[in-house]
Amino acid sequence: MRYAVLSLIILAVGTASAGEQPKSTTLKAAVAMPAKDDIRLGTLTLSPTQLDFDSTGLIFTIPVDAIAEVEWAGFAERWLTIGLRSTSDFARAYPFLLTPGSGPKSPGRLSFLLPPNADLKAAIALAKDFKISVDAAIATAAEAEAKAEKARSEQEAQERAEQQHRQAEARAAAVPAPQPRREEPRQPKVLLALNAYYLDKKPGALMTNFGTSGELVMRNDGIGFAFHELNKLSEDRQHAAENGNIFIPFDSLQTGFVRDQKLLLGARPTMFFVVLTPRSNSEAYARLRPLLTADGEILFTVRGIQERDQVRSLLTRINAGNF
Repeated sequence: MRYAVLSLIILAVGTASAGEQPKSTTLKAAVAMPAKDDIRLGTLTLSPTQLDFDSTGLIFTIPVDAIAEVEWAGFAERWLTIGLRSTSDFARAYPFLLTPGSGPKSPGRLSFLLPPNADLKAAIALAKDFKISVDAAIATAAEAEAKAEKARSEQEAQERAEQQHRQAEARAAAVPAPQPRREEPRQPKVLLALNAYYLDKKPGALMTNFGTSGELVMRNDGIGFAFHELNKLSEDRQHAAENGNIFIPFDSLQTGFVRDQKLLLGARPTMFFVVLTPRSNSEAYARLRPLLTADGEILFTVRGIQERDQVRSLLTRINAGNF
């Protein structure tokens, strides 16, 4: 904020007797007119609310809310300096009384001069009292402005929030709510399918029964077998294979492992066995009981050994619960 300078030169008319303080804030004074390099004598009155000057040909009043700062000095030549707000009515009406500040944001300067016979201590006391009044008024005005600015900011923020809420409601009303996505039933994933043979009992040292052919299917939720020659099974075993299929969920499987074919020393295996043991307390065990061996196992043989390692790896994962 730009400030202007008003220089007032105060000339005391009479001196108070020793030890006495002036009882009035009214003094004979001279105001400097920088534009004319002259002064104008008159009467200066200082009060908590304003400054008044009255002389022949020049009269003005400065309210404290037009004053930016007050300074005083302990010598007669520059007794009191007042900085005026550049936006005040006085700054616009009395430019010939003002001395510009040293910079765009620097307040203007106002100086008071006392004559040689003036009571300097009494004049300084008046200047101090006036400065206290002006500083208090400035602080009160700044606090009020800060509160008003805060109230304006809060009001604007509330209005913006209400407007955004109304806009959001309007958008919500214009756009239909999204329908919940229907979850498709999760389809089991086939991990491995291979030709195999079901054996109704454990083979001896020499296999005479090559079993009943079908397809062994290993999925991510269990192990199943589809019979190709269901008519080769006994009646009770056919009933246990529903529509020619059996299935053991993982949670019904106690163990599953691969067992290699027993061979003479040095001979190479040509097939391997898949051994599955349902849990004795499971529904699968009760349903498949006619198809189990005497040891409670269901046994398959796979001709060839190409898939042996893959089957063994899957059964290891099943036993570890990694599905």
